[in-house]
Amino acid sequence: MIKALLRPLVRFVRRQFVALTVRQFSKVARTGDGSDACLRLGFLPMPVHYYSPVPDLADLERRKVWDRRSDLAGIDFQLDRQAAFLALLGREFGDECRWPAKPAGPLDEFYTENNSFSFGCAAAVHCVLRHFKPRRVIEIGSGQSSRVIAAALRLNAKDTGRTGTIRSSIPIPPRRSRDCPVCPAWRHNGSSCSTRASSTGWRPATCCSSIRAIRSESAGTSIF
Repeated sequence: MIKALLRPLVRFVRRQFVALTVRQFSKVARTGDGSDACLRLGFLPMPVHYYSPVPDLADLERRKVWDRRSDLAGIDFQLDRQAAFLALLGREFGDECRWPAKPAGPLDEFYTENNSFSFGCAAAVHCVLRHFKPRRVIEIGSGQSSRVIAAALRLNAKDTGRTGTIRSSIPIPPRRSRDCPVCPAWRHNGSSCSTRASSTGWRPATCCSSIRAIRSESAGTSIF
């Protein structure tokens, strides 16, 4: 009799405990606060996000992803040529990838101890842009990578005398509006921003209200 009376109370307490725990882990996933403690216990909460390497299986099933078969025959990665190209980039521009660990200079300067763009990714982007020297760079997303791209285009402008353009687009703007790392006129008003580099420095170009502006780029040397 007593067990029967306590059973609903136990279920209620258990539901409340689970709800409280889920809210706490959700905060860890969103902010990173408490992630070290979770790692020490052998697990890590992760947000469901299109950047995440862990797929949302329910979303994939809803969109019937498994019902489609790709026609992609395969990719020749040409590993030997990749290794040779990587060595070439290192010889040409490796010395330019000596960034500070912490913020130490202008607002638009990249630093390595950030939580979004690692040294290896930054060095690869910088060296590729310095090697090919594109007139336009179209970036999906914006942040620390924008600082790297902007600095590389600025060096290219000094070398060639030609202005380079970076157009950064954010498909899902952050909840809190903040300044673009390379464009002081930027406000997250929808999706994209353009900044131009010249031998004399940076100047903001027009901030666009739609990602459609990217599709209207005229023909020329571009890197996506």
